[in-house]
Amino acid sequence: LRQRAISAANVGASDQDMIDANQAEIENALASIDRVVSTTQFGHYKLLDGTNAAKTVTNEDGSISTQEGLRFHVGPNAEHMASTSIRDMSTNALGRVTVPEGEMPNKSNFMSLADIDVRNEQGAQDALAIIDQALTEVASVRGELGAFQKHTLESNLTSLQVAAENMTAAESTIRDTDMAQELATFTRNQIMTQSATAQLAQANAMPQHVLRLLNG
Repeated sequence: LRQRAISAANVGASDQDMIDANQAEIENALASIDRVVSTTQFGHYKLLDGTNAAKTVTNEDGSISTQEGLRFHVGPNAEHMASTSIRDMSTNALGRVTVPEGEMPNKSNFMSLADIDVRNEQGAQDALAIIDQALTEVASVRGELGAFQKHTLESNLTSLQVAAENMTAAESTIRDTDMAQELATFTRNQIMTQSATAQLAQANAMPQHVLRLLNG
């Protein structure tokens, strides 16, 4: 988009074919952005259309409630929740200019990325400003999501993995302890059995020894 806007700003007014080609490329790119926004989802959650953005809502009774955005269960207990917000990434929202009522956002009256038209020099200049604002907004969202992934999701995942490893180690220790106890019990019983067998053998030998003594 930015390259096309720059190209449009540098094209002479007489090169109408190039001007129209730049605008057509921009419109195709804008349509692609909106297509990505409308089709990007996880399960039944739309991720980029603003439905999962954190927002303050005024209810019918006048009370105010806060929508937290996407919520994730990140721990073993019900209260271990984390949330993040993904703003509306459609062309109608990106680069949107907020101005007092009755004022124009720029000389071309472009309100957002969806409005840009580079078929004249002023439009190309105003489009560049809108595009730069949109790029800043997208970079900000990427940074926020990256930080949430690293410091919340991956951090909790690491903690859960460590907890799982510790639990496995503890289970193994308990299992090993039980096995050692069973082995000790088996060994003790084996010794007692062997001792009893030896005693029985000795007891059986005693009458024979007595008989030999008597016969002698």
